[in-house]
Amino acid sequence: MRRTEYDAGQAAKRLKVPATAFRWALHTGLVPAPDVPPSRWSRAVVEAMDAGAIRAAMTAPPISASAAADRIADALGTPNVSGLRAFVTAFVVRRFTDRGLLAELAANPDGGSLLHPGQVADVCRREDLADLVAADTPLGPEQAAARLRVRRVDFTDCSVSDLYVHSGGF
Repeated sequence: MRRTEYDAGQAAKRLKVPATAFRWALHTGLVPAPDVPPSRWSRAVVEAMDAGAIRAAMTAPPISASAAADRIADALGTPNVSGLRAFVTAFVVRRFTDRGLLAELAANPDGGSLLHPGQVADVCRREDLADLVAADTPLGPEQAAARLRVRRVDFTDCSVSDLYVHSGGF
């Protein structure tokens, strides 16, 4: 029996394109939004998709979140050095995907993110890149106390809600 509707992975398989390329094409609008709820495509829509264009849209192999973090750190002039604490981490990259700055191309991001290298390069060229990284970098106790303008001992002794009230909000 022929399938009448497809999820993203099934559509990519039917078109014989990498799943990451299919997800990128969906992100860029090359692949239309699903026409069958929930998040599925009808057979007619999948058969009308241009597999060659989908393949061509993925101009280079996807990269991992840690590779993206290294590229972002390099763009800031503070390269991540193996064996030392990273300036930009995969956590920051995941926050960028959560904020819509980068498109997640992995079928299961819990197994590791995959990103379009061209989109990462675009993010690296942003004028506000340093501010974006700073906003999404987890703070240690010293940094958190400084950001909240409280003494380190007060940060340790207080709950987050106490600090929120006393600092005038985050």
